[in-house]
Amino acid sequence: MAPRTSTKQASDAMDIREAVKASVAAESRDSKLWGFVPNWFRTTVGPLFLILVPPFFVVFWWHLLVSHSGSWVSLWGDLKAAGPEYVLDVVPSPVDPEAWKYILGFGVFEIVLMVGLPGKAFRANPTATGHIPVYKANGMLSYLVTLATLCALVATDRLDPKNVYDKLGEIFTGLSVFSLFFVLLLTVKGLYFPSTDDSGSNGSFLQNYWWGTELYPRVFGADVKMFTNCRFGMMYWAVGAVIYAYTQQQMYGKLSSSMAVSVILQLTYITKFFHWEMGYMNSMDIQHDRAGYYLCWGCLVWVPAVYSSPGIYLVKHPISLGWYGASAILALGLLSIWANFDADRQRHAFRQARA
Repeated sequence: MAPRTSTKQASDAMDIREAVKASVAAESRDSKLWGFVPNWFRTTVGPLFLILVPPFFVVFWWHLLVSHSGSWVSLWGDLKAAGPEYVLDVVPSPVDPEAWKYILGFGVFEIVLMVGLPGKAFRANPTATGHIPVYKANGMLSYLVTLATLCALVATDRLDPKNVYDKLGEIFTGLSVFSLFFVLLLTVKGLYFPSTDDSGSNGSFLQNYWWGTELYPRVFGADVKMFTNCRFGMMYWAVGAVIYAYTQQQMYGKLSSSMAVSVILQLTYITKFFHWEMGYMNSMDIQHDRAGYYLCWGCLVWVPAVYSSPGIYLVKHPISLGWYGASAILALGLLSIWANFDADRQRHAFRQARA
C-alpha cells in the first residue's frame, strides 16, 4: 500500500504544479487590465512601454536634479533649444570603466555578505506547488557591515564620495543595460533550468521577459530576489544616502540641516526594513512577483536612482531648515516610519498565526 500511496501523492503534486502553470497561462491570455483594456495592450504595448521608457526617465530624473536644480521648466527650455540630439547628449555612457568598478565592487561585496555572513535559517510560506523557500536571516548584519565598511573606506581615503556622486549618471545607465541582459538570462533559466516548480511560460517572450518565468530563482544557491530587492536595491539606498551626505560635507565644509534630517529618516526607514527583512520575504513582492524585468530593473535601477533622489538633490542645495523646522519634519517623519513599521508588524503577526 505504501508504494501506491507515494505514487498517488507524487501524481497529485504533479497535477497541482501543472494546474498552477495552466492558471498562470490562462490569466495571461484572458484577463483585462482594469476590466476593459484589451488583452493585447496589457501583454504587448504596456510591457514594451515600461521596458523602454523608464530607463530614460531615470536618466532625465538624475539630470534634472544635478543640472537643473529640479526644475522641469529649465530642462524643457534646454530640450527645446537643443532639439532631439539633447536626449543623446544627456544620456551618459553605460560602459564607463569607473562606474562599473563601483557597480561590480558593490554587487560582489553584497553577494559575499549575503552568502558568507552567519544567520538563522528562515522558512517562508509554502507555495502552491509545496515549495518552501529558505533564507539566511543575516540582513541586519549585512547592513551594519556595509555601512561600517563604507565609513572606513571614506575615512581612509580609499573611496571618494564625490567621485561616486559625479558618476551617478554612468552608474544608473550601466545598471539599466546590465538589467536588460540579466533578465534575459533569468528568462531563459526559468524556462529551461528552473530552480523550483513555481515557474513556466506566461504565453509569449515579451510577457516572459517582463513578468518573469520563475518565482524563486536561485543561482549557485543564492536567492536572486533577495539579492536584487534587499541586498542591492535597499542596501544601495542606504549607501547612497550616506555618500550624498559625505559629498555635501566635502563641497561646503558642513552638513546642512535638510541633509541631516533626510539621512536620519532614510536610514531609520532602511534599518527598520532590514530588521523586518524576513517578514518582507513573506510579502506579496516576493510571494507573487516573479523575477522578471518589472521586479529586477525596479530594484536594481529605480530604487537606487529614485528612492535616494532627495539626497541627490540636496547635495547641491544645502537648505537650512532651522531648529524648529528640522525638528518638526524629523518628528513627523519618524512617526510615519513607526506607523509603517507597526502595520508591517501586525501583518506579519496575522500571517504567522495563519489567521
